[in-house]
Amino acid sequence: ARLGDGDAAVRRLACAALGQVAGRGTESAVAALLGRLEDKDGGVRRAALRALEKVAEKQDAKVMQAVFARCNDTEAFVRHSAAEVLSRLAEEGNTQVLSRMIELGEDRDARVRCAATEALGKLAGRGDSRVLSSLLDRLDDECDATRRAAATSLGQVTFAPLAELEVQERHIKDLQFRGQHEVSARDRTIAEMRIQHAQEVARLQFRVDELEERLRSESQSSSQRIEQLEQQVKEQEWVAGVSMVIPHAGREI
Repeated sequence: ARLGDGDAAVRRLACAALGQVAGRGTESAVAALLGRLEDKDGGVRRAALRALEKVAEKQDAKVMQAVFARCNDTEAFVRHSAAEVLSRLAEEGNTQVLSRMIELGEDRDARVRCAATEALGKLAGRGDSRVLSSLLDRLDDECDATRRAAATSLGQVTFAPLAELEVQERHIKDLQFRGQHEVSARDRTIAEMRIQHAQEVARLQFRVDELEERLRSESQSSSQRIEQLEQQVKEQEWVAGVSMVIPHAGREI
């Protein structure tokens, strides 16, 4: 109800309050604020724009269209707010918004030109010739703030991609280093496994040799024992034979 109050100051406060309490994407709040963009008071229109920035979803077509219309507002401070709100609701690379910002870069009001120039730096894609041309023109702007904004935006549009390329190059080198490290680690692991395998084979061979030696030793001992037993049997047989001969020899005598 306060949005339709007869006092413009109350309507401005109502717009600001709605922007604070309404959640993003609340349709009733968005609809109410869109209605205030046509308010006869420029302050209310600006307050509605600022509130929509907090309540509207990004790239909301209906909101974007309404904010676009405010870029032609008769009040420079409203056009300034419209440029800032557009830059925050639009996605990067939005060609329609970029074209509008290039146009606003020629606005008669320095605040509008500055806001539009800053928006170009935020939204422009890589190597956009139209944007680069506009920003280069703004380097000669009569407004110091606009010139600084142009220099900053040029850095974002040109040097930012270069910085990203440097990051990508570092990432590639890091992957190559990690790949080489992983290959070295793999080769080292294989070499260690081969050494362990050779050591295990050597231990097993030593054990086999040890068992064979024991078997040979036991076999020799068994052979010697058999020979001893055979010798003992022969000796016993000889003694037995002698014992049988001696008694007969006595009787013959």
